Amino acid sequence: MLRNPKRNDCGSEEMIARLDDATALGRDGNDVSNRPAFCPSPAMVDALLLLQERWVMFIVHALLVEPLGFNELSRRATGVSAATMKQRLDLLEGKRVLTKRVLSTMPPRTEYRLTDKGMALRPVLEAVEAWAAR
Repeated sequence: MLRNPKRNDCGSEEMIARLDDATALGRDGNDVSNRPAFCPSPAMVDALLLLQERWVMFIVHALLVEPLGFNELSRRATGVSAATMKQRLDLLEGKRVLTKRVLSTMPPRTEYRLTDKGMALRPVLEAVEAWAAR
């Protein structure tokens, strides 16, 4: 039977702080090999925090089909502001999930394309789609 872990089951207070503070995850080099099986690894926490950001999975899904420019992504994502779209694209570029290519400066034109790391999310999205269809 699965049980709900207590906050201190995942190790030291420092480990708990790392799980609570996404900005510090995986950067302090702590040995977490003694962590109970139900505690996520810092890499898993990083991935979940990235993928749970609003619009991230939508962007990845759209770019799985074809590379797109900023305006096309924005048109497809009805309701997202340009500032939020730029922030999410910058985040994904920083995590090496996608690349940005400047096609022209006047008028400004860019193309976003998934990297191999981003393309590796295809089975994740397919699994979510299959789960949603149940």
